[in-house]
Amino acid sequence: MELRAAAAPDVLRDLADPQAHGHRSGLLVADHLAGRLQLVVTSSMRQEVTRLTSQSERLLIEVIDSYPEVHADRAEVTSTRDRILKEVRSQHPGYPDTPQEHDALDHVAHAAAAGLNVFLTWDTDLIAMLGPAVARVTGMVLMSPDHAVVHLDELANAESFLKEEVEGGELDREHADSPLDAELAAFVARHAGERRDELEERVHRLRNAGHTVELLHLDDGTAVALYAVVPDGEVWRVPLLRLADHRLADTLARHLLWSLRRRARAAGVALLDVSEPYLSRRVVQAADFESMTHADGHWYAPVVDVCGSSRDVAAAAARSLSLAGLGAPPLLAPGVSAHAAARLEQAWWPAKIIDSELPCFVVPIRTAFAFELFGYPDGMTQRDTQLSLGREHVYYHSARNSVLTAPARILWLATGKGHGSGHFFGTSKLDGLMVDTPRRLYEALSYYGVFGLKAVIGAANGQPTAEALRLSNTEVFTHPVSVRRYEAMRSRLADGPSTFFSARRLNPRLFAEIYDTGTRSSANA
Repeated sequence: MELRAAAAPDVLRDLADPQAHGHRSGLLVADHLAGRLQLVVTSSMRQEVTRLTSQSERLLIEVIDSYPEVHADRAEVTSTRDRILKEVRSQHPGYPDTPQEHDALDHVAHAAAAGLNVFLTWDTDLIAMLGPAVARVTGMVLMSPDHAVVHLDELANAESFLKEEVEGGELDREHADSPLDAELAAFVARHAGERRDELEERVHRLRNAGHTVELLHLDDGTAVALYAVVPDGEVWRVPLLRLADHRLADTLARHLLWSLRRRARAAGVALLDVSEPYLSRRVVQAADFESMTHADGHWYAPVVDVCGSSRDVAAAAARSLSLAGLGAPPLLAPGVSAHAAARLEQAWWPAKIIDSELPCFVVPIRTAFAFELFGYPDGMTQRDTQLSLGREHVYYHSARNSVLTAPARILWLATGKGHGSGHFFGTSKLDGLMVDTPRRLYEALSYYGVFGLKAVIGAANGQPTAEALRLSNTEVFTHPVSVRRYEAMRSRLADGPSTFFSARRLNPRLFAEIYDTGTRSSANA
């Protein structure tokens, strides 16, 4: 698919006199872009240039004559200009203030009215001033030419570059494009003395090297995170990782590291290496909470995708750590204590040490609560942002005859009626248990859960106390496992509970088979 993009006068002047700016716009006419990018000029731009008479401007006229001309209805241009101007003046009442600003506004309005989707310019002030307003009003993107390749890839592979809703909440991840120039200020590491132009240069170097720079936005358009991932064989390197100062910054820091680990796992990567030199205090704290390893200015997270024996898990962990030049972990033997296994599974996620003393339990949960806490089943409604981004959750049930102990692994079974019920859909790490009156539990833990006080009282099932499960590291299966399939597994292993009216202990071997089926199987589960 060929992209048509309007070239601003500064880009056209580069093409008329390539040496003037170090051939910076030459990438737009590179051979490999033939058939993928078509530069066009607007009729208003041509009219402006043809009035010029100097030798350099005659060269510019020759360049313009080599590109197709696009036209727009005069009334539509005026209407588009007025709508853009109204949007811009809500933030900058005095715009436009100079003849150059008037001309730039006219060129942008004409391109948008002609139905173009991209306007190319090196003028970062113009991008910052008009870019957000133009995108909101017309959908056209103002971008610098070195971002053009990113936009071409977007068109060639539209699905992977569309805004992606993260965790069913109000957070969107997208490949950073031209609006980034207007948003960089929120990510400058002022605590380390960094200047905006230094950060801008880092971002441009990463892009020019073909690496992806991503932005996380809230639904209101606020940019809250900026980062880059550089694949390097079995390692994902993260040389850029910034958070904006926001009320959710602490939650976002842990969520972002967790998300990177999950994506690395999905890509078959064995090690995540965060090498950002100006990590904020929040991210450092989050990396410590996530049990990442700090060495020589890097934070490492081994991605040990093994659900098996202590020997197999330790061997895979040693291999991952060797990619960072770190020493091998201690040898593990069967019977690792529950607490030690929980710590190792946290540090080496998604590792599961099946022959350890860490117990496994099945906990039934109604689909409505499963969605609010974990996003299963997907597509119901939009979830609470704090819950969707949070790494820790709380679930309540009756304390009567509870068999749960902590730490442990929880296997979730969706119950009730409708879509998603009757399936084992995910697993969590059980970090702790609290037993108290419903009111005291609610007052202490409501920040983490979806239950109102009335629901916590109901979870106590008529008893004076309820039990709160403190949870983390929740994985939702890509292939939820039906109860019918579970029955076949249980029959084959001659072990496992047959009913789940309340929490039940589960044989680790059966847990491993369900987990493996839910996370790896492409068959219908």
